[in-house]
Parts: sequence; C-alpha cells; structure tokens
Amino acid sequence: MILTNSQPRIPDVNAVELISFRIRIELKCNHDYHAVKCTAAQMDFEKIGGNRMLKIRKIFCLAMVFILVISLAACDGVTVTPGESGTESTDSTASAPEQEVNFYTNMGSDPSIELLVTDFKDKTGIKLNIVTAPTVTDELKAKLTTTLASSSDTIDTMWIDELMAVTFAKAGYFEPIDEIMTTEILADFSPDVMEAISRSGDNLYTIPMTTDAMFFWANKDMFTQAGKSIPTNMDELISIAQFFTKDGNYGFGASWAKGGYLYNDAIRYMVHFGGDFLDWSKQGSKDALQFMYDMIYEYKIVPEAAIGETYDVMNQKFSEGKYAMMTQWTYVATGLGDQFPDKLDVVPMPTYKTNKTLVAGWHVAMNKNAKNHDAALKFMEYCATDGQKIWTKLLVKSTASKKALADTSLYEELPMLKYTSDYAKLDCFVPRPSIAKANELVDVSESIISAYLSKQITLDECIEQGVEQIAALLEP
Repeated sequence: MILTNSQPRIPDVNAVELISFRIRIELKCNHDYHAVKCTAAQMDFEKIGGNRMLKIRKIFCLAMVFILVISLAACDGVTVTPGESGTESTDSTASAPEQEVNFYTNMGSDPSIELLVTDFKDKTGIKLNIVTAPTVTDELKAKLTTTLASSSDTIDTMWIDELMAVTFAKAGYFEPIDEIMTTEILADFSPDVMEAISRSGDNLYTIPMTTDAMFFWANKDMFTQAGKSIPTNMDELISIAQFFTKDGNYGFGASWAKGGYLYNDAIRYMVHFGGDFLDWSKQGSKDALQFMYDMIYEYKIVPEAAIGETYDVMNQKFSEGKYAMMTQWTYVATGLGDQFPDKLDVVPMPTYKTNKTLVAGWHVAMNKNAKNHDAALKFMEYCATDGQKIWTKLLVKSTASKKALADTSLYEELPMLKYTSDYAKLDCFVPRPSIAKANELVDVSESIISAYLSKQITLDECIEQGVEQIAALLEP
C-alpha cells in the first residue's frame, strides 16, 4: 500500500488482531474466597477505522476493566494482583495485626512479671510488652515527666507511685478511665484512696494496685522476756518505751531524715492526733509536732540521732534488738528474714487520739496519647479486676482489692496481706495529702520540722512558717 499525505494509515489486521485483558482478583467476603476472572471482550478491530478509533476502543476497554476492579475491591480484605491464565490462588488475605499494649514499669527485672504477661494474654488475647523503667523513683519520675510532657505515644500504660499519680493527673497527662469503673469495681477499693489519689476534678485516672501501710511493729521476744503487754494507747506506749530505753537501746525507733522519711512520719503523727498536714494551725497538728519533739527530749524514748536516720538504719536497729518498737511500711517484712513473724511482728496500732495510720500504694495509669488506646483501656480494666490477685504473686506481693485481701488462702504465704486486711477492717488507713505541688510540700515541710526537732526554732515559729508556706503552695 502506498501512503500519501492525504490518506491516513489504516492498521493492518495482524497488528490489531485481538487485544485481551485479564484480571485476577482475589477477595474475601464473609470468609469465602473467590477468584473472579474477567476477560475484556476480545475485540476484533476489523479494519474499521484508523488510529483514532483504535485509541478510543482501547481507552473504553481499559475503563471498563478499571470500573470492575474498583467495584470488586469494595469488599473487605481485597487485594489486586496480576495473574496468569489457568492459575488459581488459594492464599488468604493478610490477617489483622496482633493487639498489643506497652506497660512501663520498674518491675521489669522481676522474673515473676511473666505471670502478669501470660495471664493478661490468656484473658484478653492482647500481648503485653514490658518496657523496663528506672528502679530509682526519682529517676522514674524524671523519665516519665519528660516523656509525657512531650505528648509521646511510646508509653501506653505506666506503673507509678501515688505522688506521681496526683501530679501527672493534675497536669493532664492521663486518659480518664471512668467508663470502665463500674459501681461494682469501685466498691472493691478504698473510697478514701479513690477520692484522694485516683480522682482529679471530675474524672478517675488511676487504678490502685498495692496497699502499703505504716504498721506498728514490736519485738515480741523482748516483750515476752520482760513480761510486758503490747501497748494499746499513747500512755502505755510511752511507759513501755521508757522501760526498754536503757543500755544504749531505745524503746521506740524513728526515721526522721530529710528525703521523705520525716515527711511521712509527720503526716502520720498528725493523723494519729486528728490533725491536718495541710493546716498546721489545727490543734491536732500542733499536738503531733509537740509529741515528736517530746519523744526525743521529754520522754527520751527516741534517740536524737533519729533526726538524720533513714529507714535502712532504723530497720537494722530494730532487727538487732536496739529498738523495741517502731512504725514502718509493709516492705520491711521481707528484710527481717526468719525473725518475721515469730519474733518481729505486726501488732495492732495503739490509739493516740485515733488509731489511724498512713496508707500509700502504687497505681497503674494510662497515657492520654497512648498509641494502642483500646488495648491500653483493656489493660486498665484487667488491672481493676482479675489483675489484682496476680499482683500478690509478683515481687510487690500486694493488692488494693478488698476481695483479694479477704482471700484467706493467701495468708500463709503472704502474712502481710492478713495484717493489711486486719487494719482495713478497723478503718485505720488514711492516704497522704495530695496537692499539685507535692514535691515542694515534702521539701518545705521537712525543712521546717527538722529545724524544730533540732531546736533551731520554737514550736510557734514552726507552726507559723508551716501555715504560711503551705498556704502559698496551695494557691492556684
């Protein structure tokens, strides 16, 4: 054929013979797999017309195929892959990724933490990733402060003490958990703890996981050998403590060093005397500070050296029989070895003006920016229910659940749970005060009270300074 400028080229039949399109689509609808084969009409372009007609038909055919693909892809789980004629795929679509949640805790080195991981997975099907946190509380707080303040989503849930719980909740770092806290769940926890620690404003933010109380401890061997009874009130305590104060030993131990030790005891004594640590002008607050002073200088049942002693020093002296009595947190039981409970044991709290004592504990909270939000909320719900008993099997060996504390089958292995339950039944527990500037409160109060106990200022000066400086911390 001779081509001229006025005569367009008509494609040869061999060049356009058949244009065939084949699409293989695998889709999963209602869990049934189908292979859909679509062959776009074999189109014989017969010698009908030139490049324009060919292009139009090609475009038309491709458009029809594209529409078919999009329509089928509307089904869930569709993948579109090229295929060869006569082959049939049996591969299923990719399954949904496993749910997981990150838990930031300083218990990561505890081998028993695997009990928590396994139990949570068994009950929810969600994988729990343990993210190891610093074991020193100050370092833990610093790390969390940096992470949460930057709105990071790397931490879903976290293990925190009550001071961090209060501080971080007021800072707006936590996700509210009211939706999982049913009436039944709330009834299983101390209302005082829930209101003072877990609640901030109108919402609940944390789940209490441990009950760590300041118990009254006595060297029962010393009492038995001396034919003395355990004191039940303040007057008996003073008398018996004076009896044991001799030969370099003291009837009562104390730990009044700065760094939280003095802070805890000052709160506790104000609780004993019906005072208020946030208001030193109250008579009970004044009586408590006066009693602490008198234990050293008037009754002489506590050594002056106690002003600089930490818990470790006090615990050691109690273990060696140099102190007949002391008030100390739950944890000391693990350090008393085989002397606990036969020789060194928990006894009922004497009544000063009340029989109240401090209760503290560690909590679990959820990052408001949690990457795995739904899984994190499931973990919070688990911690409020089934997880409470698991905590008794971890290194902390404690729980905040009334139901778990009442489980007598745990008492032989974990006697401190029995004592915790006994104190709880007598309504002895009062949480430490919670304010946004909790760390500043520790520093301010300890500086003032230490100066008073060291005879640097008078009681009136101590009260005046305390009222003024605490009032400033409470200002918005």
